[in-house]
Amino acid sequence: MAMTNNLKLVLIILLINAVFAVLYLIYGLILRPRFKVLNKPPGKERAVGAEFVDDDYKMVSEDDVPDLMLPEEKVDKYNKTHDRRRYVMLFVVFLLFPVASECMVFLSWILQKLFFRDPVDLSDVVFDKSQKRPMHRGDEERERNLVPLEEALAVTDFRSLRSLMLNILKGDITQSLSHVMMALDSDDSETAHYAASVLSDELNDFRSNVQAVYTYIKSEIERLDSLTDVDRDDPDFDVSELKSDYPLFASALIKYIAAFVSQRVFTEMEEATYGQTMAEVGDILFERNKEVLTVHHYRWITEALLITDDFETCEKWAIRAAVEYPHEMFAYTGRIKLYFKTGRRQQFLEVLEDLKRSDVVVDRETLELIRAFS
Repeated sequence: MAMTNNLKLVLIILLINAVFAVLYLIYGLILRPRFKVLNKPPGKERAVGAEFVDDDYKMVSEDDVPDLMLPEEKVDKYNKTHDRRRYVMLFVVFLLFPVASECMVFLSWILQKLFFRDPVDLSDVVFDKSQKRPMHRGDEERERNLVPLEEALAVTDFRSLRSLMLNILKGDITQSLSHVMMALDSDDSETAHYAASVLSDELNDFRSNVQAVYTYIKSEIERLDSLTDVDRDDPDFDVSELKSDYPLFASALIKYIAAFVSQRVFTEMEEATYGQTMAEVGDILFERNKEVLTVHHYRWITEALLITDDFETCEKWAIRAAVEYPHEMFAYTGRIKLYFKTGRRQQFLEVLEDLKRSDVVVDRETLELIRAFS
């Protein structure tokens, strides 16, 4: 009789545990996301992302310039997937380990409320395996077959050339588009097809990314300009509307375009268009957020305009670099390259003399140039 009562008690506990687990899963997958919708940020923050703060775009070096980040909801999508997996895993644990698992979860919640009231900063803690660098022996056989792409294109064995080309295209080729472009002239039609397909995809992505970010920047400028002084004097005016993250995107867009233009993979007309886009975005930052522009931004814009032969605008930015960063190397080398390419000997020699008299530490290449013209 006692045995039967104990069995009934166990079954009741298991049934209650199963009902609790199912309710927990329903809450995590269905009810909780609906509650979170009520607390979503306004439209602009959903479009740009809430992870940016006011000081994110105050950069001081080339390494601080972020990669281009389009205003998408990737972070929100990741969080939804992560939360869904968490609730499913706990549901399985509740079923496999009744009572004890609920007690442990409840106890951890109590401890968190008592001792960890403030959110814990786990930004430096990475559990993603893709972020790790596994230590393993190198593939010596494969490394012996690695050669520069220029030499690979001279290979007459088309089968080996195709295999080598595929290995190259498997990696990140964003910084190697100019080398991949060489493969378009290959005698092997399949190798040329590989290169054409990859170049087409990469350049199409580039064009769409530039257009999307450029449109966003222009729309933000128009929105800020539409906020007249009358609106700002209104007691009901929301001061937060004056804030915008467009300087971050403008800064990253300049770097993004420069990385592609410097590889000479566009037609002359496209290069000129993107050079003008960089200068236009740079003018916006120069007039509104000059503190965002680092010496690297001046260099990227100046060199892109030098490539596209827009010498007048190039000189404007080279002079701006000399005024804003007089103690940086590029304050002189930008004008030196410009005057050398345009054949303006007198200005070229004057800048060299100014560089010799300055306290700027010159690199080996510039030092040899000074010796040659001294």
